[in-house]
Amino acid sequence: MATRGRHADRRGPTLPGQPDQPVHGRYQDHPDGLPAARADEADLAVIVVDSWQRRGVATALFNAMLPRAAAAGVRVVHADVAPANTAARAAVARLFGPAIRACFHEGLLHYRMRLA
Repeated sequence: MATRGRHADRRGPTLPGQPDQPVHGRYQDHPDGLPAARADEADLAVIVVDSWQRRGVATALFNAMLPRAAAAGVRVVHADVAPANTAARAAVARLFGPAIRACFHEGLLHYRMRLA
């Protein structure tokens, strides 16, 4: 199915310590390719299979995707994180600074993060 709107599906870096295992990431201006409220904002999500968690995969994906999103004109990314997902919350703080705050929306923490 074709999607509307801007998106990027990129081959990212390799897994830490596993140069033959590429990781893939995606940012999209809105789920299902629908137009975002603003052209310079995008949703950001990473899902890592359980057996690969805590190995730097999500960090590698973020480090690959965020500069590409910024280069494509994205200035703000949004992310929803389960309150119990302390690893994801820590990753957001590492990437955007410990002062980053979220609002609680529909049972999730919603982050709105400005790209440099």
